[in-house]
Amino acid sequence: ETIKIDGVVSLVQLHNAGTAAAPTAHAFAALKSSASRAHSLRLAALAVSVHEAKAGHFDEVLKAIDAMIATLLKEGAADTEKRDQCLSEYQKIKSKVADIEWLITKNDAAIDKLERLIEELSAAKAKTVEEIAEVENQMSIMKKERKAENDNFKNGKTDDQKAIELLTKAKDFLTAYFKKNSIDVGEIQSGRQEGVEMIQQGPEFEISEDQAPDAEFSDAGHRKLETKGVISILTTIIEDLGDEIRNAMEAEAAAQVEHEKQMATATKLKNELMEKKVNLEDMIAKRSEEMSEEVANKKSNQQDLKSEQDYKKDITPDCDWIIKAFAERVSKREAEMNNKTEEELMEKKVNLEDMIAKRSEEMSEEVANKKSNQQDLKSEQDYKKDITPDCDWIIKAFAERVSKREAEMNGLRTAKDYLSGFKPSEPALLDKKHMTSFDDRVLPGLKFLGIRE
Repeated sequence: ETIKIDGVVSLVQLHNAGTAAAPTAHAFAALKSSASRAHSLRLAALAVSVHEAKAGHFDEVLKAIDAMIATLLKEGAADTEKRDQCLSEYQKIKSKVADIEWLITKNDAAIDKLERLIEELSAAKAKTVEEIAEVENQMSIMKKERKAENDNFKNGKTDDQKAIELLTKAKDFLTAYFKKNSIDVGEIQSGRQEGVEMIQQGPEFEISEDQAPDAEFSDAGHRKLETKGVISILTTIIEDLGDEIRNAMEAEAAAQVEHEKQMATATKLKNELMEKKVNLEDMIAKRSEEMSEEVANKKSNQQDLKSEQDYKKDITPDCDWIIKAFAERVSKREAEMNNKTEEELMEKKVNLEDMIAKRSEEMSEEVANKKSNQQDLKSEQDYKKDITPDCDWIIKAFAERVSKREAEMNGLRTAKDYLSGFKPSEPALLDKKHMTSFDDRVLPGLKFLGIRE
């Protein structure tokens, strides 16, 4: 046991350690204690081996101890390596999972955006197809109407041409009759009104209309005037029909030109819509391809995520166990390896007591220094308190006292000049002797040592 008398540490022997059984007993006790604290069966078995070893025959036991120490060190290094590996793998998995989840989120956003774009493009394409159908329908209607107008024109023209042909034959027949019979009917005019009046007037009778005429036969030119009127009417009708055909042809030509303009406009619009439709289809195909790539990327990222999650699931049991049991295993190994002898522990205790004594002595010196410094501080504070009244007064009144002394000095010099006779070229004896006047500005720098107690 250690005791301390007047600051001197001494050792007192409590039992005899010089017997042959003492080392075995100490080793056994140390191993037994460590085995109990660490709950170590292998350390307990080693303690039994030490206890049963014969005195002086510890080579095998020492080898066993060294082997166990090596095993414990190797086991500790393996645990540390495994723990660090698990922590590193957990961190890598966490970082990689976060990156993959971000990529999947990005894939989802891109897919949603592409789906909306494809829907919008598909809607625009559907609308364009409807517009194309409307234009084609309008063009079909325009063609049908134009064909119907043209058929009506052709039919009317044919009817008019047939009427003209028929009327011309009748006119030619009447004209040929008069020519054959050498009847001069005069110039045939196309005046429509005269022929109409002649047809509408009818013959004039000199006797009653009810009286039967005499059976007298007229000559070949008896009705030439009426026939001339008929011919004139036929001529007018033929001319009117010709004019009608010409007007119809002009109207047909104008209608055809307008139809072609409308068809050209419709065709241009249709071509533009068809080009728009093709462009939309290209854009839809491109966006669909991009979406397919995004879906494939998302699937690949999901597979990577599952791989990381499966890998973490596989290593979790071992890693969680080593991380949770690491501190306890370190503590047990330390307990197993910590087989210090009683002498080593006593030596450690003595060293600690020496260090405590040394630090206590240093603290006493610091306390004494502090007390001395506090006394010096108090002395300075007391000295300042003593000189403060005089010093504060002189500092406050210094400027005023200087001014008053200058006024007094001026009066003395003037009086002296009058009494000794004023000679501006030669200073008075008093002035020569006291050329340097008293400097009151030096006063604040003077130390009042005479008043210090």
